[in-house]
Amino acid sequence: MTAIPHLDRNVKEYLDNVPRLKMDKNKYVLELVELLDLYLLNVMEEEDHLYKILCVQPERVCNDYNTLKTVSPFNIQLNILMSLPFNHSDIQVEEGDGGFIKLKLSSASDDKMQICSKISVAAFNRGIQNSLLRHVNTLWRDKDNYFQSMGFLKWFSSVVDKSLALAGPIPNYKIVRLQNNSRVTLRIQDEGQCTEIFVHLLPVFSLPINKLPESLYSKLPQDSSCNEWMAECCSNEVSDPQLWATSFWQHEKKVIKEHNLKPFIQILKGVRDIHCEKTKNEWNLLTNNHIRNLVMISHKQNLINFQNVSEGKILLDLLLILRNHLVSSEGLPSFWDGTRNLLCGMTGFQKSSLARLVTRSMKDLQNPNSPKFFGLETYAHAPVPALNTWVERPPQLPSDSASRRNEQISSNPQTCSLASLNVELRNERSPSAKTELVQKNGNNNGMWWIVAGVATVAIAALAGSAILPKRKKNDD
Repeated sequence: MTAIPHLDRNVKEYLDNVPRLKMDKNKYVLELVELLDLYLLNVMEEEDHLYKILCVQPERVCNDYNTLKTVSPFNIQLNILMSLPFNHSDIQVEEGDGGFIKLKLSSASDDKMQICSKISVAAFNRGIQNSLLRHVNTLWRDKDNYFQSMGFLKWFSSVVDKSLALAGPIPNYKIVRLQNNSRVTLRIQDEGQCTEIFVHLLPVFSLPINKLPESLYSKLPQDSSCNEWMAECCSNEVSDPQLWATSFWQHEKKVIKEHNLKPFIQILKGVRDIHCEKTKNEWNLLTNNHIRNLVMISHKQNLINFQNVSEGKILLDLLLILRNHLVSSEGLPSFWDGTRNLLCGMTGFQKSSLARLVTRSMKDLQNPNSPKFFGLETYAHAPVPALNTWVERPPQLPSDSASRRNEQISSNPQTCSLASLNVELRNERSPSAKTELVQKNGNNNGMWWIVAGVATVAIAALAGSAILPKRKKNDD
């Protein structure tokens, strides 16, 4: 296949504009996630003490490679880094089916699990040590002494649901908890921007690289700077509650950077995103994880000459390889574990439909008379959602702070931006918020508070004079 000049120019123009477009999109996404952080995740810490002591990531809103990920065009994965309640020395990592792993626990006795001392002390200080032991021994650990991913995810999901019920509504935004037993997903509708974004909250645990089984450890590049990996609490194709997904994000980032594979990943994302922008179809099933693994495998197996000056030809070659994986029985293997098929979550109909769409897009890309394929601005904006697909959240009684915020924003619609809402929420959760509220009320009813204060002191003095003699008599 020779170079195609019109496609090369189109791809080059797209890649030249990607940094600016990503900056615009990331700015909006980060503001949205920060709003979610203040609105939901802070409430989870305040209302659930067990979540508070296990969550070790106080600053969640950042653009780190291992924290905030774009799963597909308008699907965001927000990793919530948690602390394992067990000592690392008591955990043995075993290989599971389909490229997943299992976390086997070594118990000090048959019915009690040795809790990490740091977590145990924190639970004791908060008076929840019995709750922690109950969760560990009956909900998170099975009879075979394996740490259950589905048990932990079920608890995490209940914390999210409880906090959503306690938090007040945000003007111009609707947050809907999608009912799915295998993941915790929120659908956020921004009525001001007419957009919707799906946010997947994913509990993850960080483990040292030396805890991996030798069969997995030997497949990773040996690098001292890559010293950890993630065990992800997410769904698996066989619905086994003992299985955990793995994320070798440090190694993945290093491979992509060393071999300069990021531009080709961005090109494939651009092809997918423009199709998702036009219509909702099987293109949306192609996640960023699929694309990264496809590019890395193509480089590792020398399927494509990435040094080719024709970026358009590289794009067509990648699409051809993608189509071949979609129609093959082996599917798309993971870059780190060839036994794991990344496409096993798709049905046969979805894979064949996506394969036809890929073939059609290849023909469109090669046709010089077709309209300009890459719509540059579509990369920075989400599509207008179908409003009739929304499921309204049950009515809630808003808190005092939420009521005040609603009245303020209703009277001044210009303040409905994400940034202004984030500032308002921060102020409400600041330590001085209650003091300011008391001072405000005191200005309106100062005399009442003085009278009440004097009466309280007088009652306390009378009570003290009546009690002290009795205490002295009892002491004698």
